[in-house]
Amino acid sequence: METKHKTGVYISSEDVRKRFSTHDIRLKDKTSTPPVFDKASVLVPLFQLEREWHVLLTVRSKHLRSHSGLVAFPGGKQDSDDLDDIETALREAEEEIGLDPNEVEVISVLPGSFVRPNVMVTVVVGIIPYNFKPVINEHEVHKVFSLPLKRFLNDDFTTQEFEISGNQVQSYFFSDEVDGNTIVTWGFTASYCIYSAIILYQDYKKRHYGYTDKYVTLDCLWPEISFTNYFLTNYNSAKL
Repeated sequence: METKHKTGVYISSEDVRKRFSTHDIRLKDKTSTPPVFDKASVLVPLFQLEREWHVLLTVRSKHLRSHSGLVAFPGGKQDSDDLDDIETALREAEEEIGLDPNEVEVISVLPGSFVRPNVMVTVVVGIIPYNFKPVINEHEVHKVFSLPLKRFLNDDFTTQEFEISGNQVQSYFFSDEVDGNTIVTWGFTASYCIYSAIILYQDYKKRHYGYTDKYVTLDCLWPEISFTNYFLTNYNSAKL
């Protein structure tokens, strides 16, 4: 039987800022990315509508060379002119969906992770206006939609295991009906939607994290043994 997560308590913007600030890597020692990896940043855009927090997501264009047709956060690879990871995320969000950087309140930078092919992704969390109207760059984005963030705390998901560098890795798949079509959020995007929901709603349920024998909870959200640490330690031989 699937479980629907219920949250009847109002969560203010100030609450959200405080909760995400405790996971902000800008307040901690920064881990350098080996040169063998490309760098990218994504924006997790949160907004409050009718007292409920939502996350804005995109469906990538089917014409893109990588990750085509997949659900993703706005974002992309770092340009040489970008001052930092935050600027990359904001610039890409503006290019893809017309989100003015001045309209984004950055509240946290979460520990990043890797996506294929060998890209280290920084995850920037920001609050955006609830009435933001996307202007889609059709070359990069097929669709923009939103879901209640608490949706990613429900148990109505499926999982699939993959092997990466000899390790069994579990990925979550969430299916939703959006404008009459079934949209599936999975992989990196689903994982960071889960992490964001755990932080925002202070959820302590134990969940698998990447490796099928590792778990994550609110008080241990970023396990010491993680994809990031593994690939940083073994970057000469590790390939996604």
